[in-house]
Amino acid sequence: MAVFLAGAFVGVAFGVGLFCVTWRHLPAARGALASLLGEGPAAATALPPEVVQDVKLNDPALAQVLETPPAVAVEEVPQEVTKPAQEAIERASSEAEAVEAAKRFIRDPSVAKAVVTLVRWRTRKNNSEQAYQNSFRTFASRNGYSGAVAEKPRIPWGGGGGSRVAVPDLVLDDRVLVELKADLEGSGETDRAMGQMLRYLLAWKSRGPAVLAVCGRVSPELRFLVRIYVDTWRKQLNLPVTVFFKQDEEVLEGEAVDMPTEAPRLESGR
Repeated sequence: MAVFLAGAFVGVAFGVGLFCVTWRHLPAARGALASLLGEGPAAATALPPEVVQDVKLNDPALAQVLETPPAVAVEEVPQEVTKPAQEAIERASSEAEAVEAAKRFIRDPSVAKAVVTLVRWRTRKNNSEQAYQNSFRTFASRNGYSGAVAEKPRIPWGGGGGSRVAVPDLVLDDRVLVELKADLEGSGETDRAMGQMLRYLLAWKSRGPAVLAVCGRVSPELRFLVRIYVDTWRKQLNLPVTVFFKQDEEVLEGEAVDMPTEAPRLESGR
């Protein structure tokens, strides 16, 4: 019994310590938890009034972006492409069936189509983020987006005398922004990537929804961090974005690791 109580005490102490560290270093986590608890300014569904006032006084152009309604309601896209959604898409026997399966989880048809393309795209472990981007661009161009893939488009936004320009990875059908991040291995790297993504979302807000595709290996801690960012963007900034964690296929020993640019096509629907 004494051993059990000692172990329980250590476990509780560790949990409290971890909570304090998380609470101190992740402001976004505090906002998300406040939202779940129904606390905070407007239940943490909007920026605090003092923050809004500061932006209005010091950056009217940015304030206008924040106040502009999004082109697509946040509710039209899920917060995350869940595993059941991915499995339903993978089970489909035709592309048309796959899109219909996606629509059961994603209201916006353009995002549903983009997610189907991301699910069908096959990847192998590769340390280069650019390799993932090139692979997906080629695959999308050959599978439903011929002539409809804009790579690294320059999107001026939010005034700034033309100094604010967003350059996301891809835009599909001139409507869905797709940003691919790969092998996020540290919190600092992840924070920088998420700050970059926020600028893209603000620039694209009035034009359409977005998909953040996180490729390769991601630790549970960093998955949590990415999810907190996405939750905050949606709830506090009204940005229609969904996150999709794209895992690489297993590579057998001795097998080549180059990523294919095209997967076997699904059979045409009858």
